[in-house]
This record gives sequence, C-alpha cells and structure tokens, in this order.
Amino acid sequence: LKKTQKEYEGFLTEEKSVEIVKRYQDVLKQYDGREDLIPHDVYAKEITPMMDILNVISYSFTTSYDGELDVNGVFPKGFKAEMAKDLYKQRLEAMKEIWKTKYIGREEISEKLENREKNIKYPLYFANYSGWDSLKSNIALILIPITILLACLLVAPAFSKHYENDSDRVFRATQFGRHTLAIARIIANMILTSFFYLFNVGLCTTICSFVFNCNGLKT
Repeated sequence: LKKTQKEYEGFLTEEKSVEIVKRYQDVLKQYDGREDLIPHDVYAKEITPMMDILNVISYSFTTSYDGELDVNGVFPKGFKAEMAKDLYKQRLEAMKEIWKTKYIGREEISEKLENREKNIKYPLYFANYSGWDSLKSNIALILIPITILLACLLVAPAFSKHYENDSDRVFRATQFGRHTLAIARIIANMILTSFFYLFNVGLCTTICSFVFNCNGLKT
C-alpha cells in the first residue's frame, strides 16, 4: 500500500476527487460495472490503492441519500464523476445528518461538533497511513501489558528481597523505616518504571517511523 498509494498522496482537491471517481468508473466499465467481476489482481492494482479516498467520497454522498444506489452500493444510481466536485459540501451534510440522528435531545453536542468542523482545513490531505491507524490499539493490547509484566519483574526485588532475608524487620524498627522508606521505595520505582515505559513506547514509535509512511500522520 505504501508503494501503490504513493500516486494519490497529496491534497484531495475537487479535481482530484473527480479524477479518482472517473478512474474507478473506467475500471468498472471493463467488467459490466460490477466490482465482483473484477479479477483479484486487477482489483488489487487498480481499486485497492484508491479505496480509502473512494470510501470518503462514497460516505459523503450516500449517508444522507434516500434514493437507489448503484449495483455495487458505492454511489447513488447514475452518479457522474463530475458530481464529486461537491465532496466537502456533501461530507458536511452527511456529518450533520449523523449528528441529528445520533444526538437527539442533545443539540448542544451537535453544535459543538459543528463548531469544531469549522476548524478543519480544506482540502483534506491524504497519504498512506497503513499501520498508524492500528498502532494505538496494538500498543494498548500488546505492548503495554508486556511492559507492565516486565516492570513488575524489574521492581519486585526492591520489595521482596527484604522480606526474604528478614531485613524488613530491621527497617520497620528504625525511625523512618515504616513510613518514609516505604514512600521513597515507591517513588523510586515509579520513576524507574516510568522511564522504562517511555523507553519502550519511544522504541516502538521509532521502529514504526521506519516501517510505516510518516506522511500518513498528516492524513
């Protein structure tokens, strides 16, 4: 995807939207207008690279549309490539439709979202973002639990070794052994594990920066 989506990288202007829809429809014409008839290798080469942008265009024109869709369910029936010029206008209408139905009786949320929408700069920017979109969940589901496990192994001796050799009794018998030492121990290990956590996340992000397309973060 990094390689095949390279030609679509840049600002998604009205002209570019029209060009992408036209290219998509030209491919469909060769196969009776049906996506399911397109061979897998042709689909992967011609359609897949533009699919992320096509989804945005399709979503914008079909969300608040009540009429009949084309045979592929991608665009309204009879949709012309030139109509894609209204992409951003239709996208805003689609968003308003979603807010209206999702936040019934909570109009203040819709108003807040609409105000935030005004801060979006157009045209939108597109670059291949494969990997970045799932990085957050992968860190949450895989990296953080492993980091926590390793951190536990790292700090456990600081608490357990004194119980193991009975020196904890000596510490508790001293002036600062019960309260101050316990707090100092916890703070020291929190600092250690915080640096350990930041190192792991930083290392993961650095590796991803070499593997994924950094321009994808602008999408």
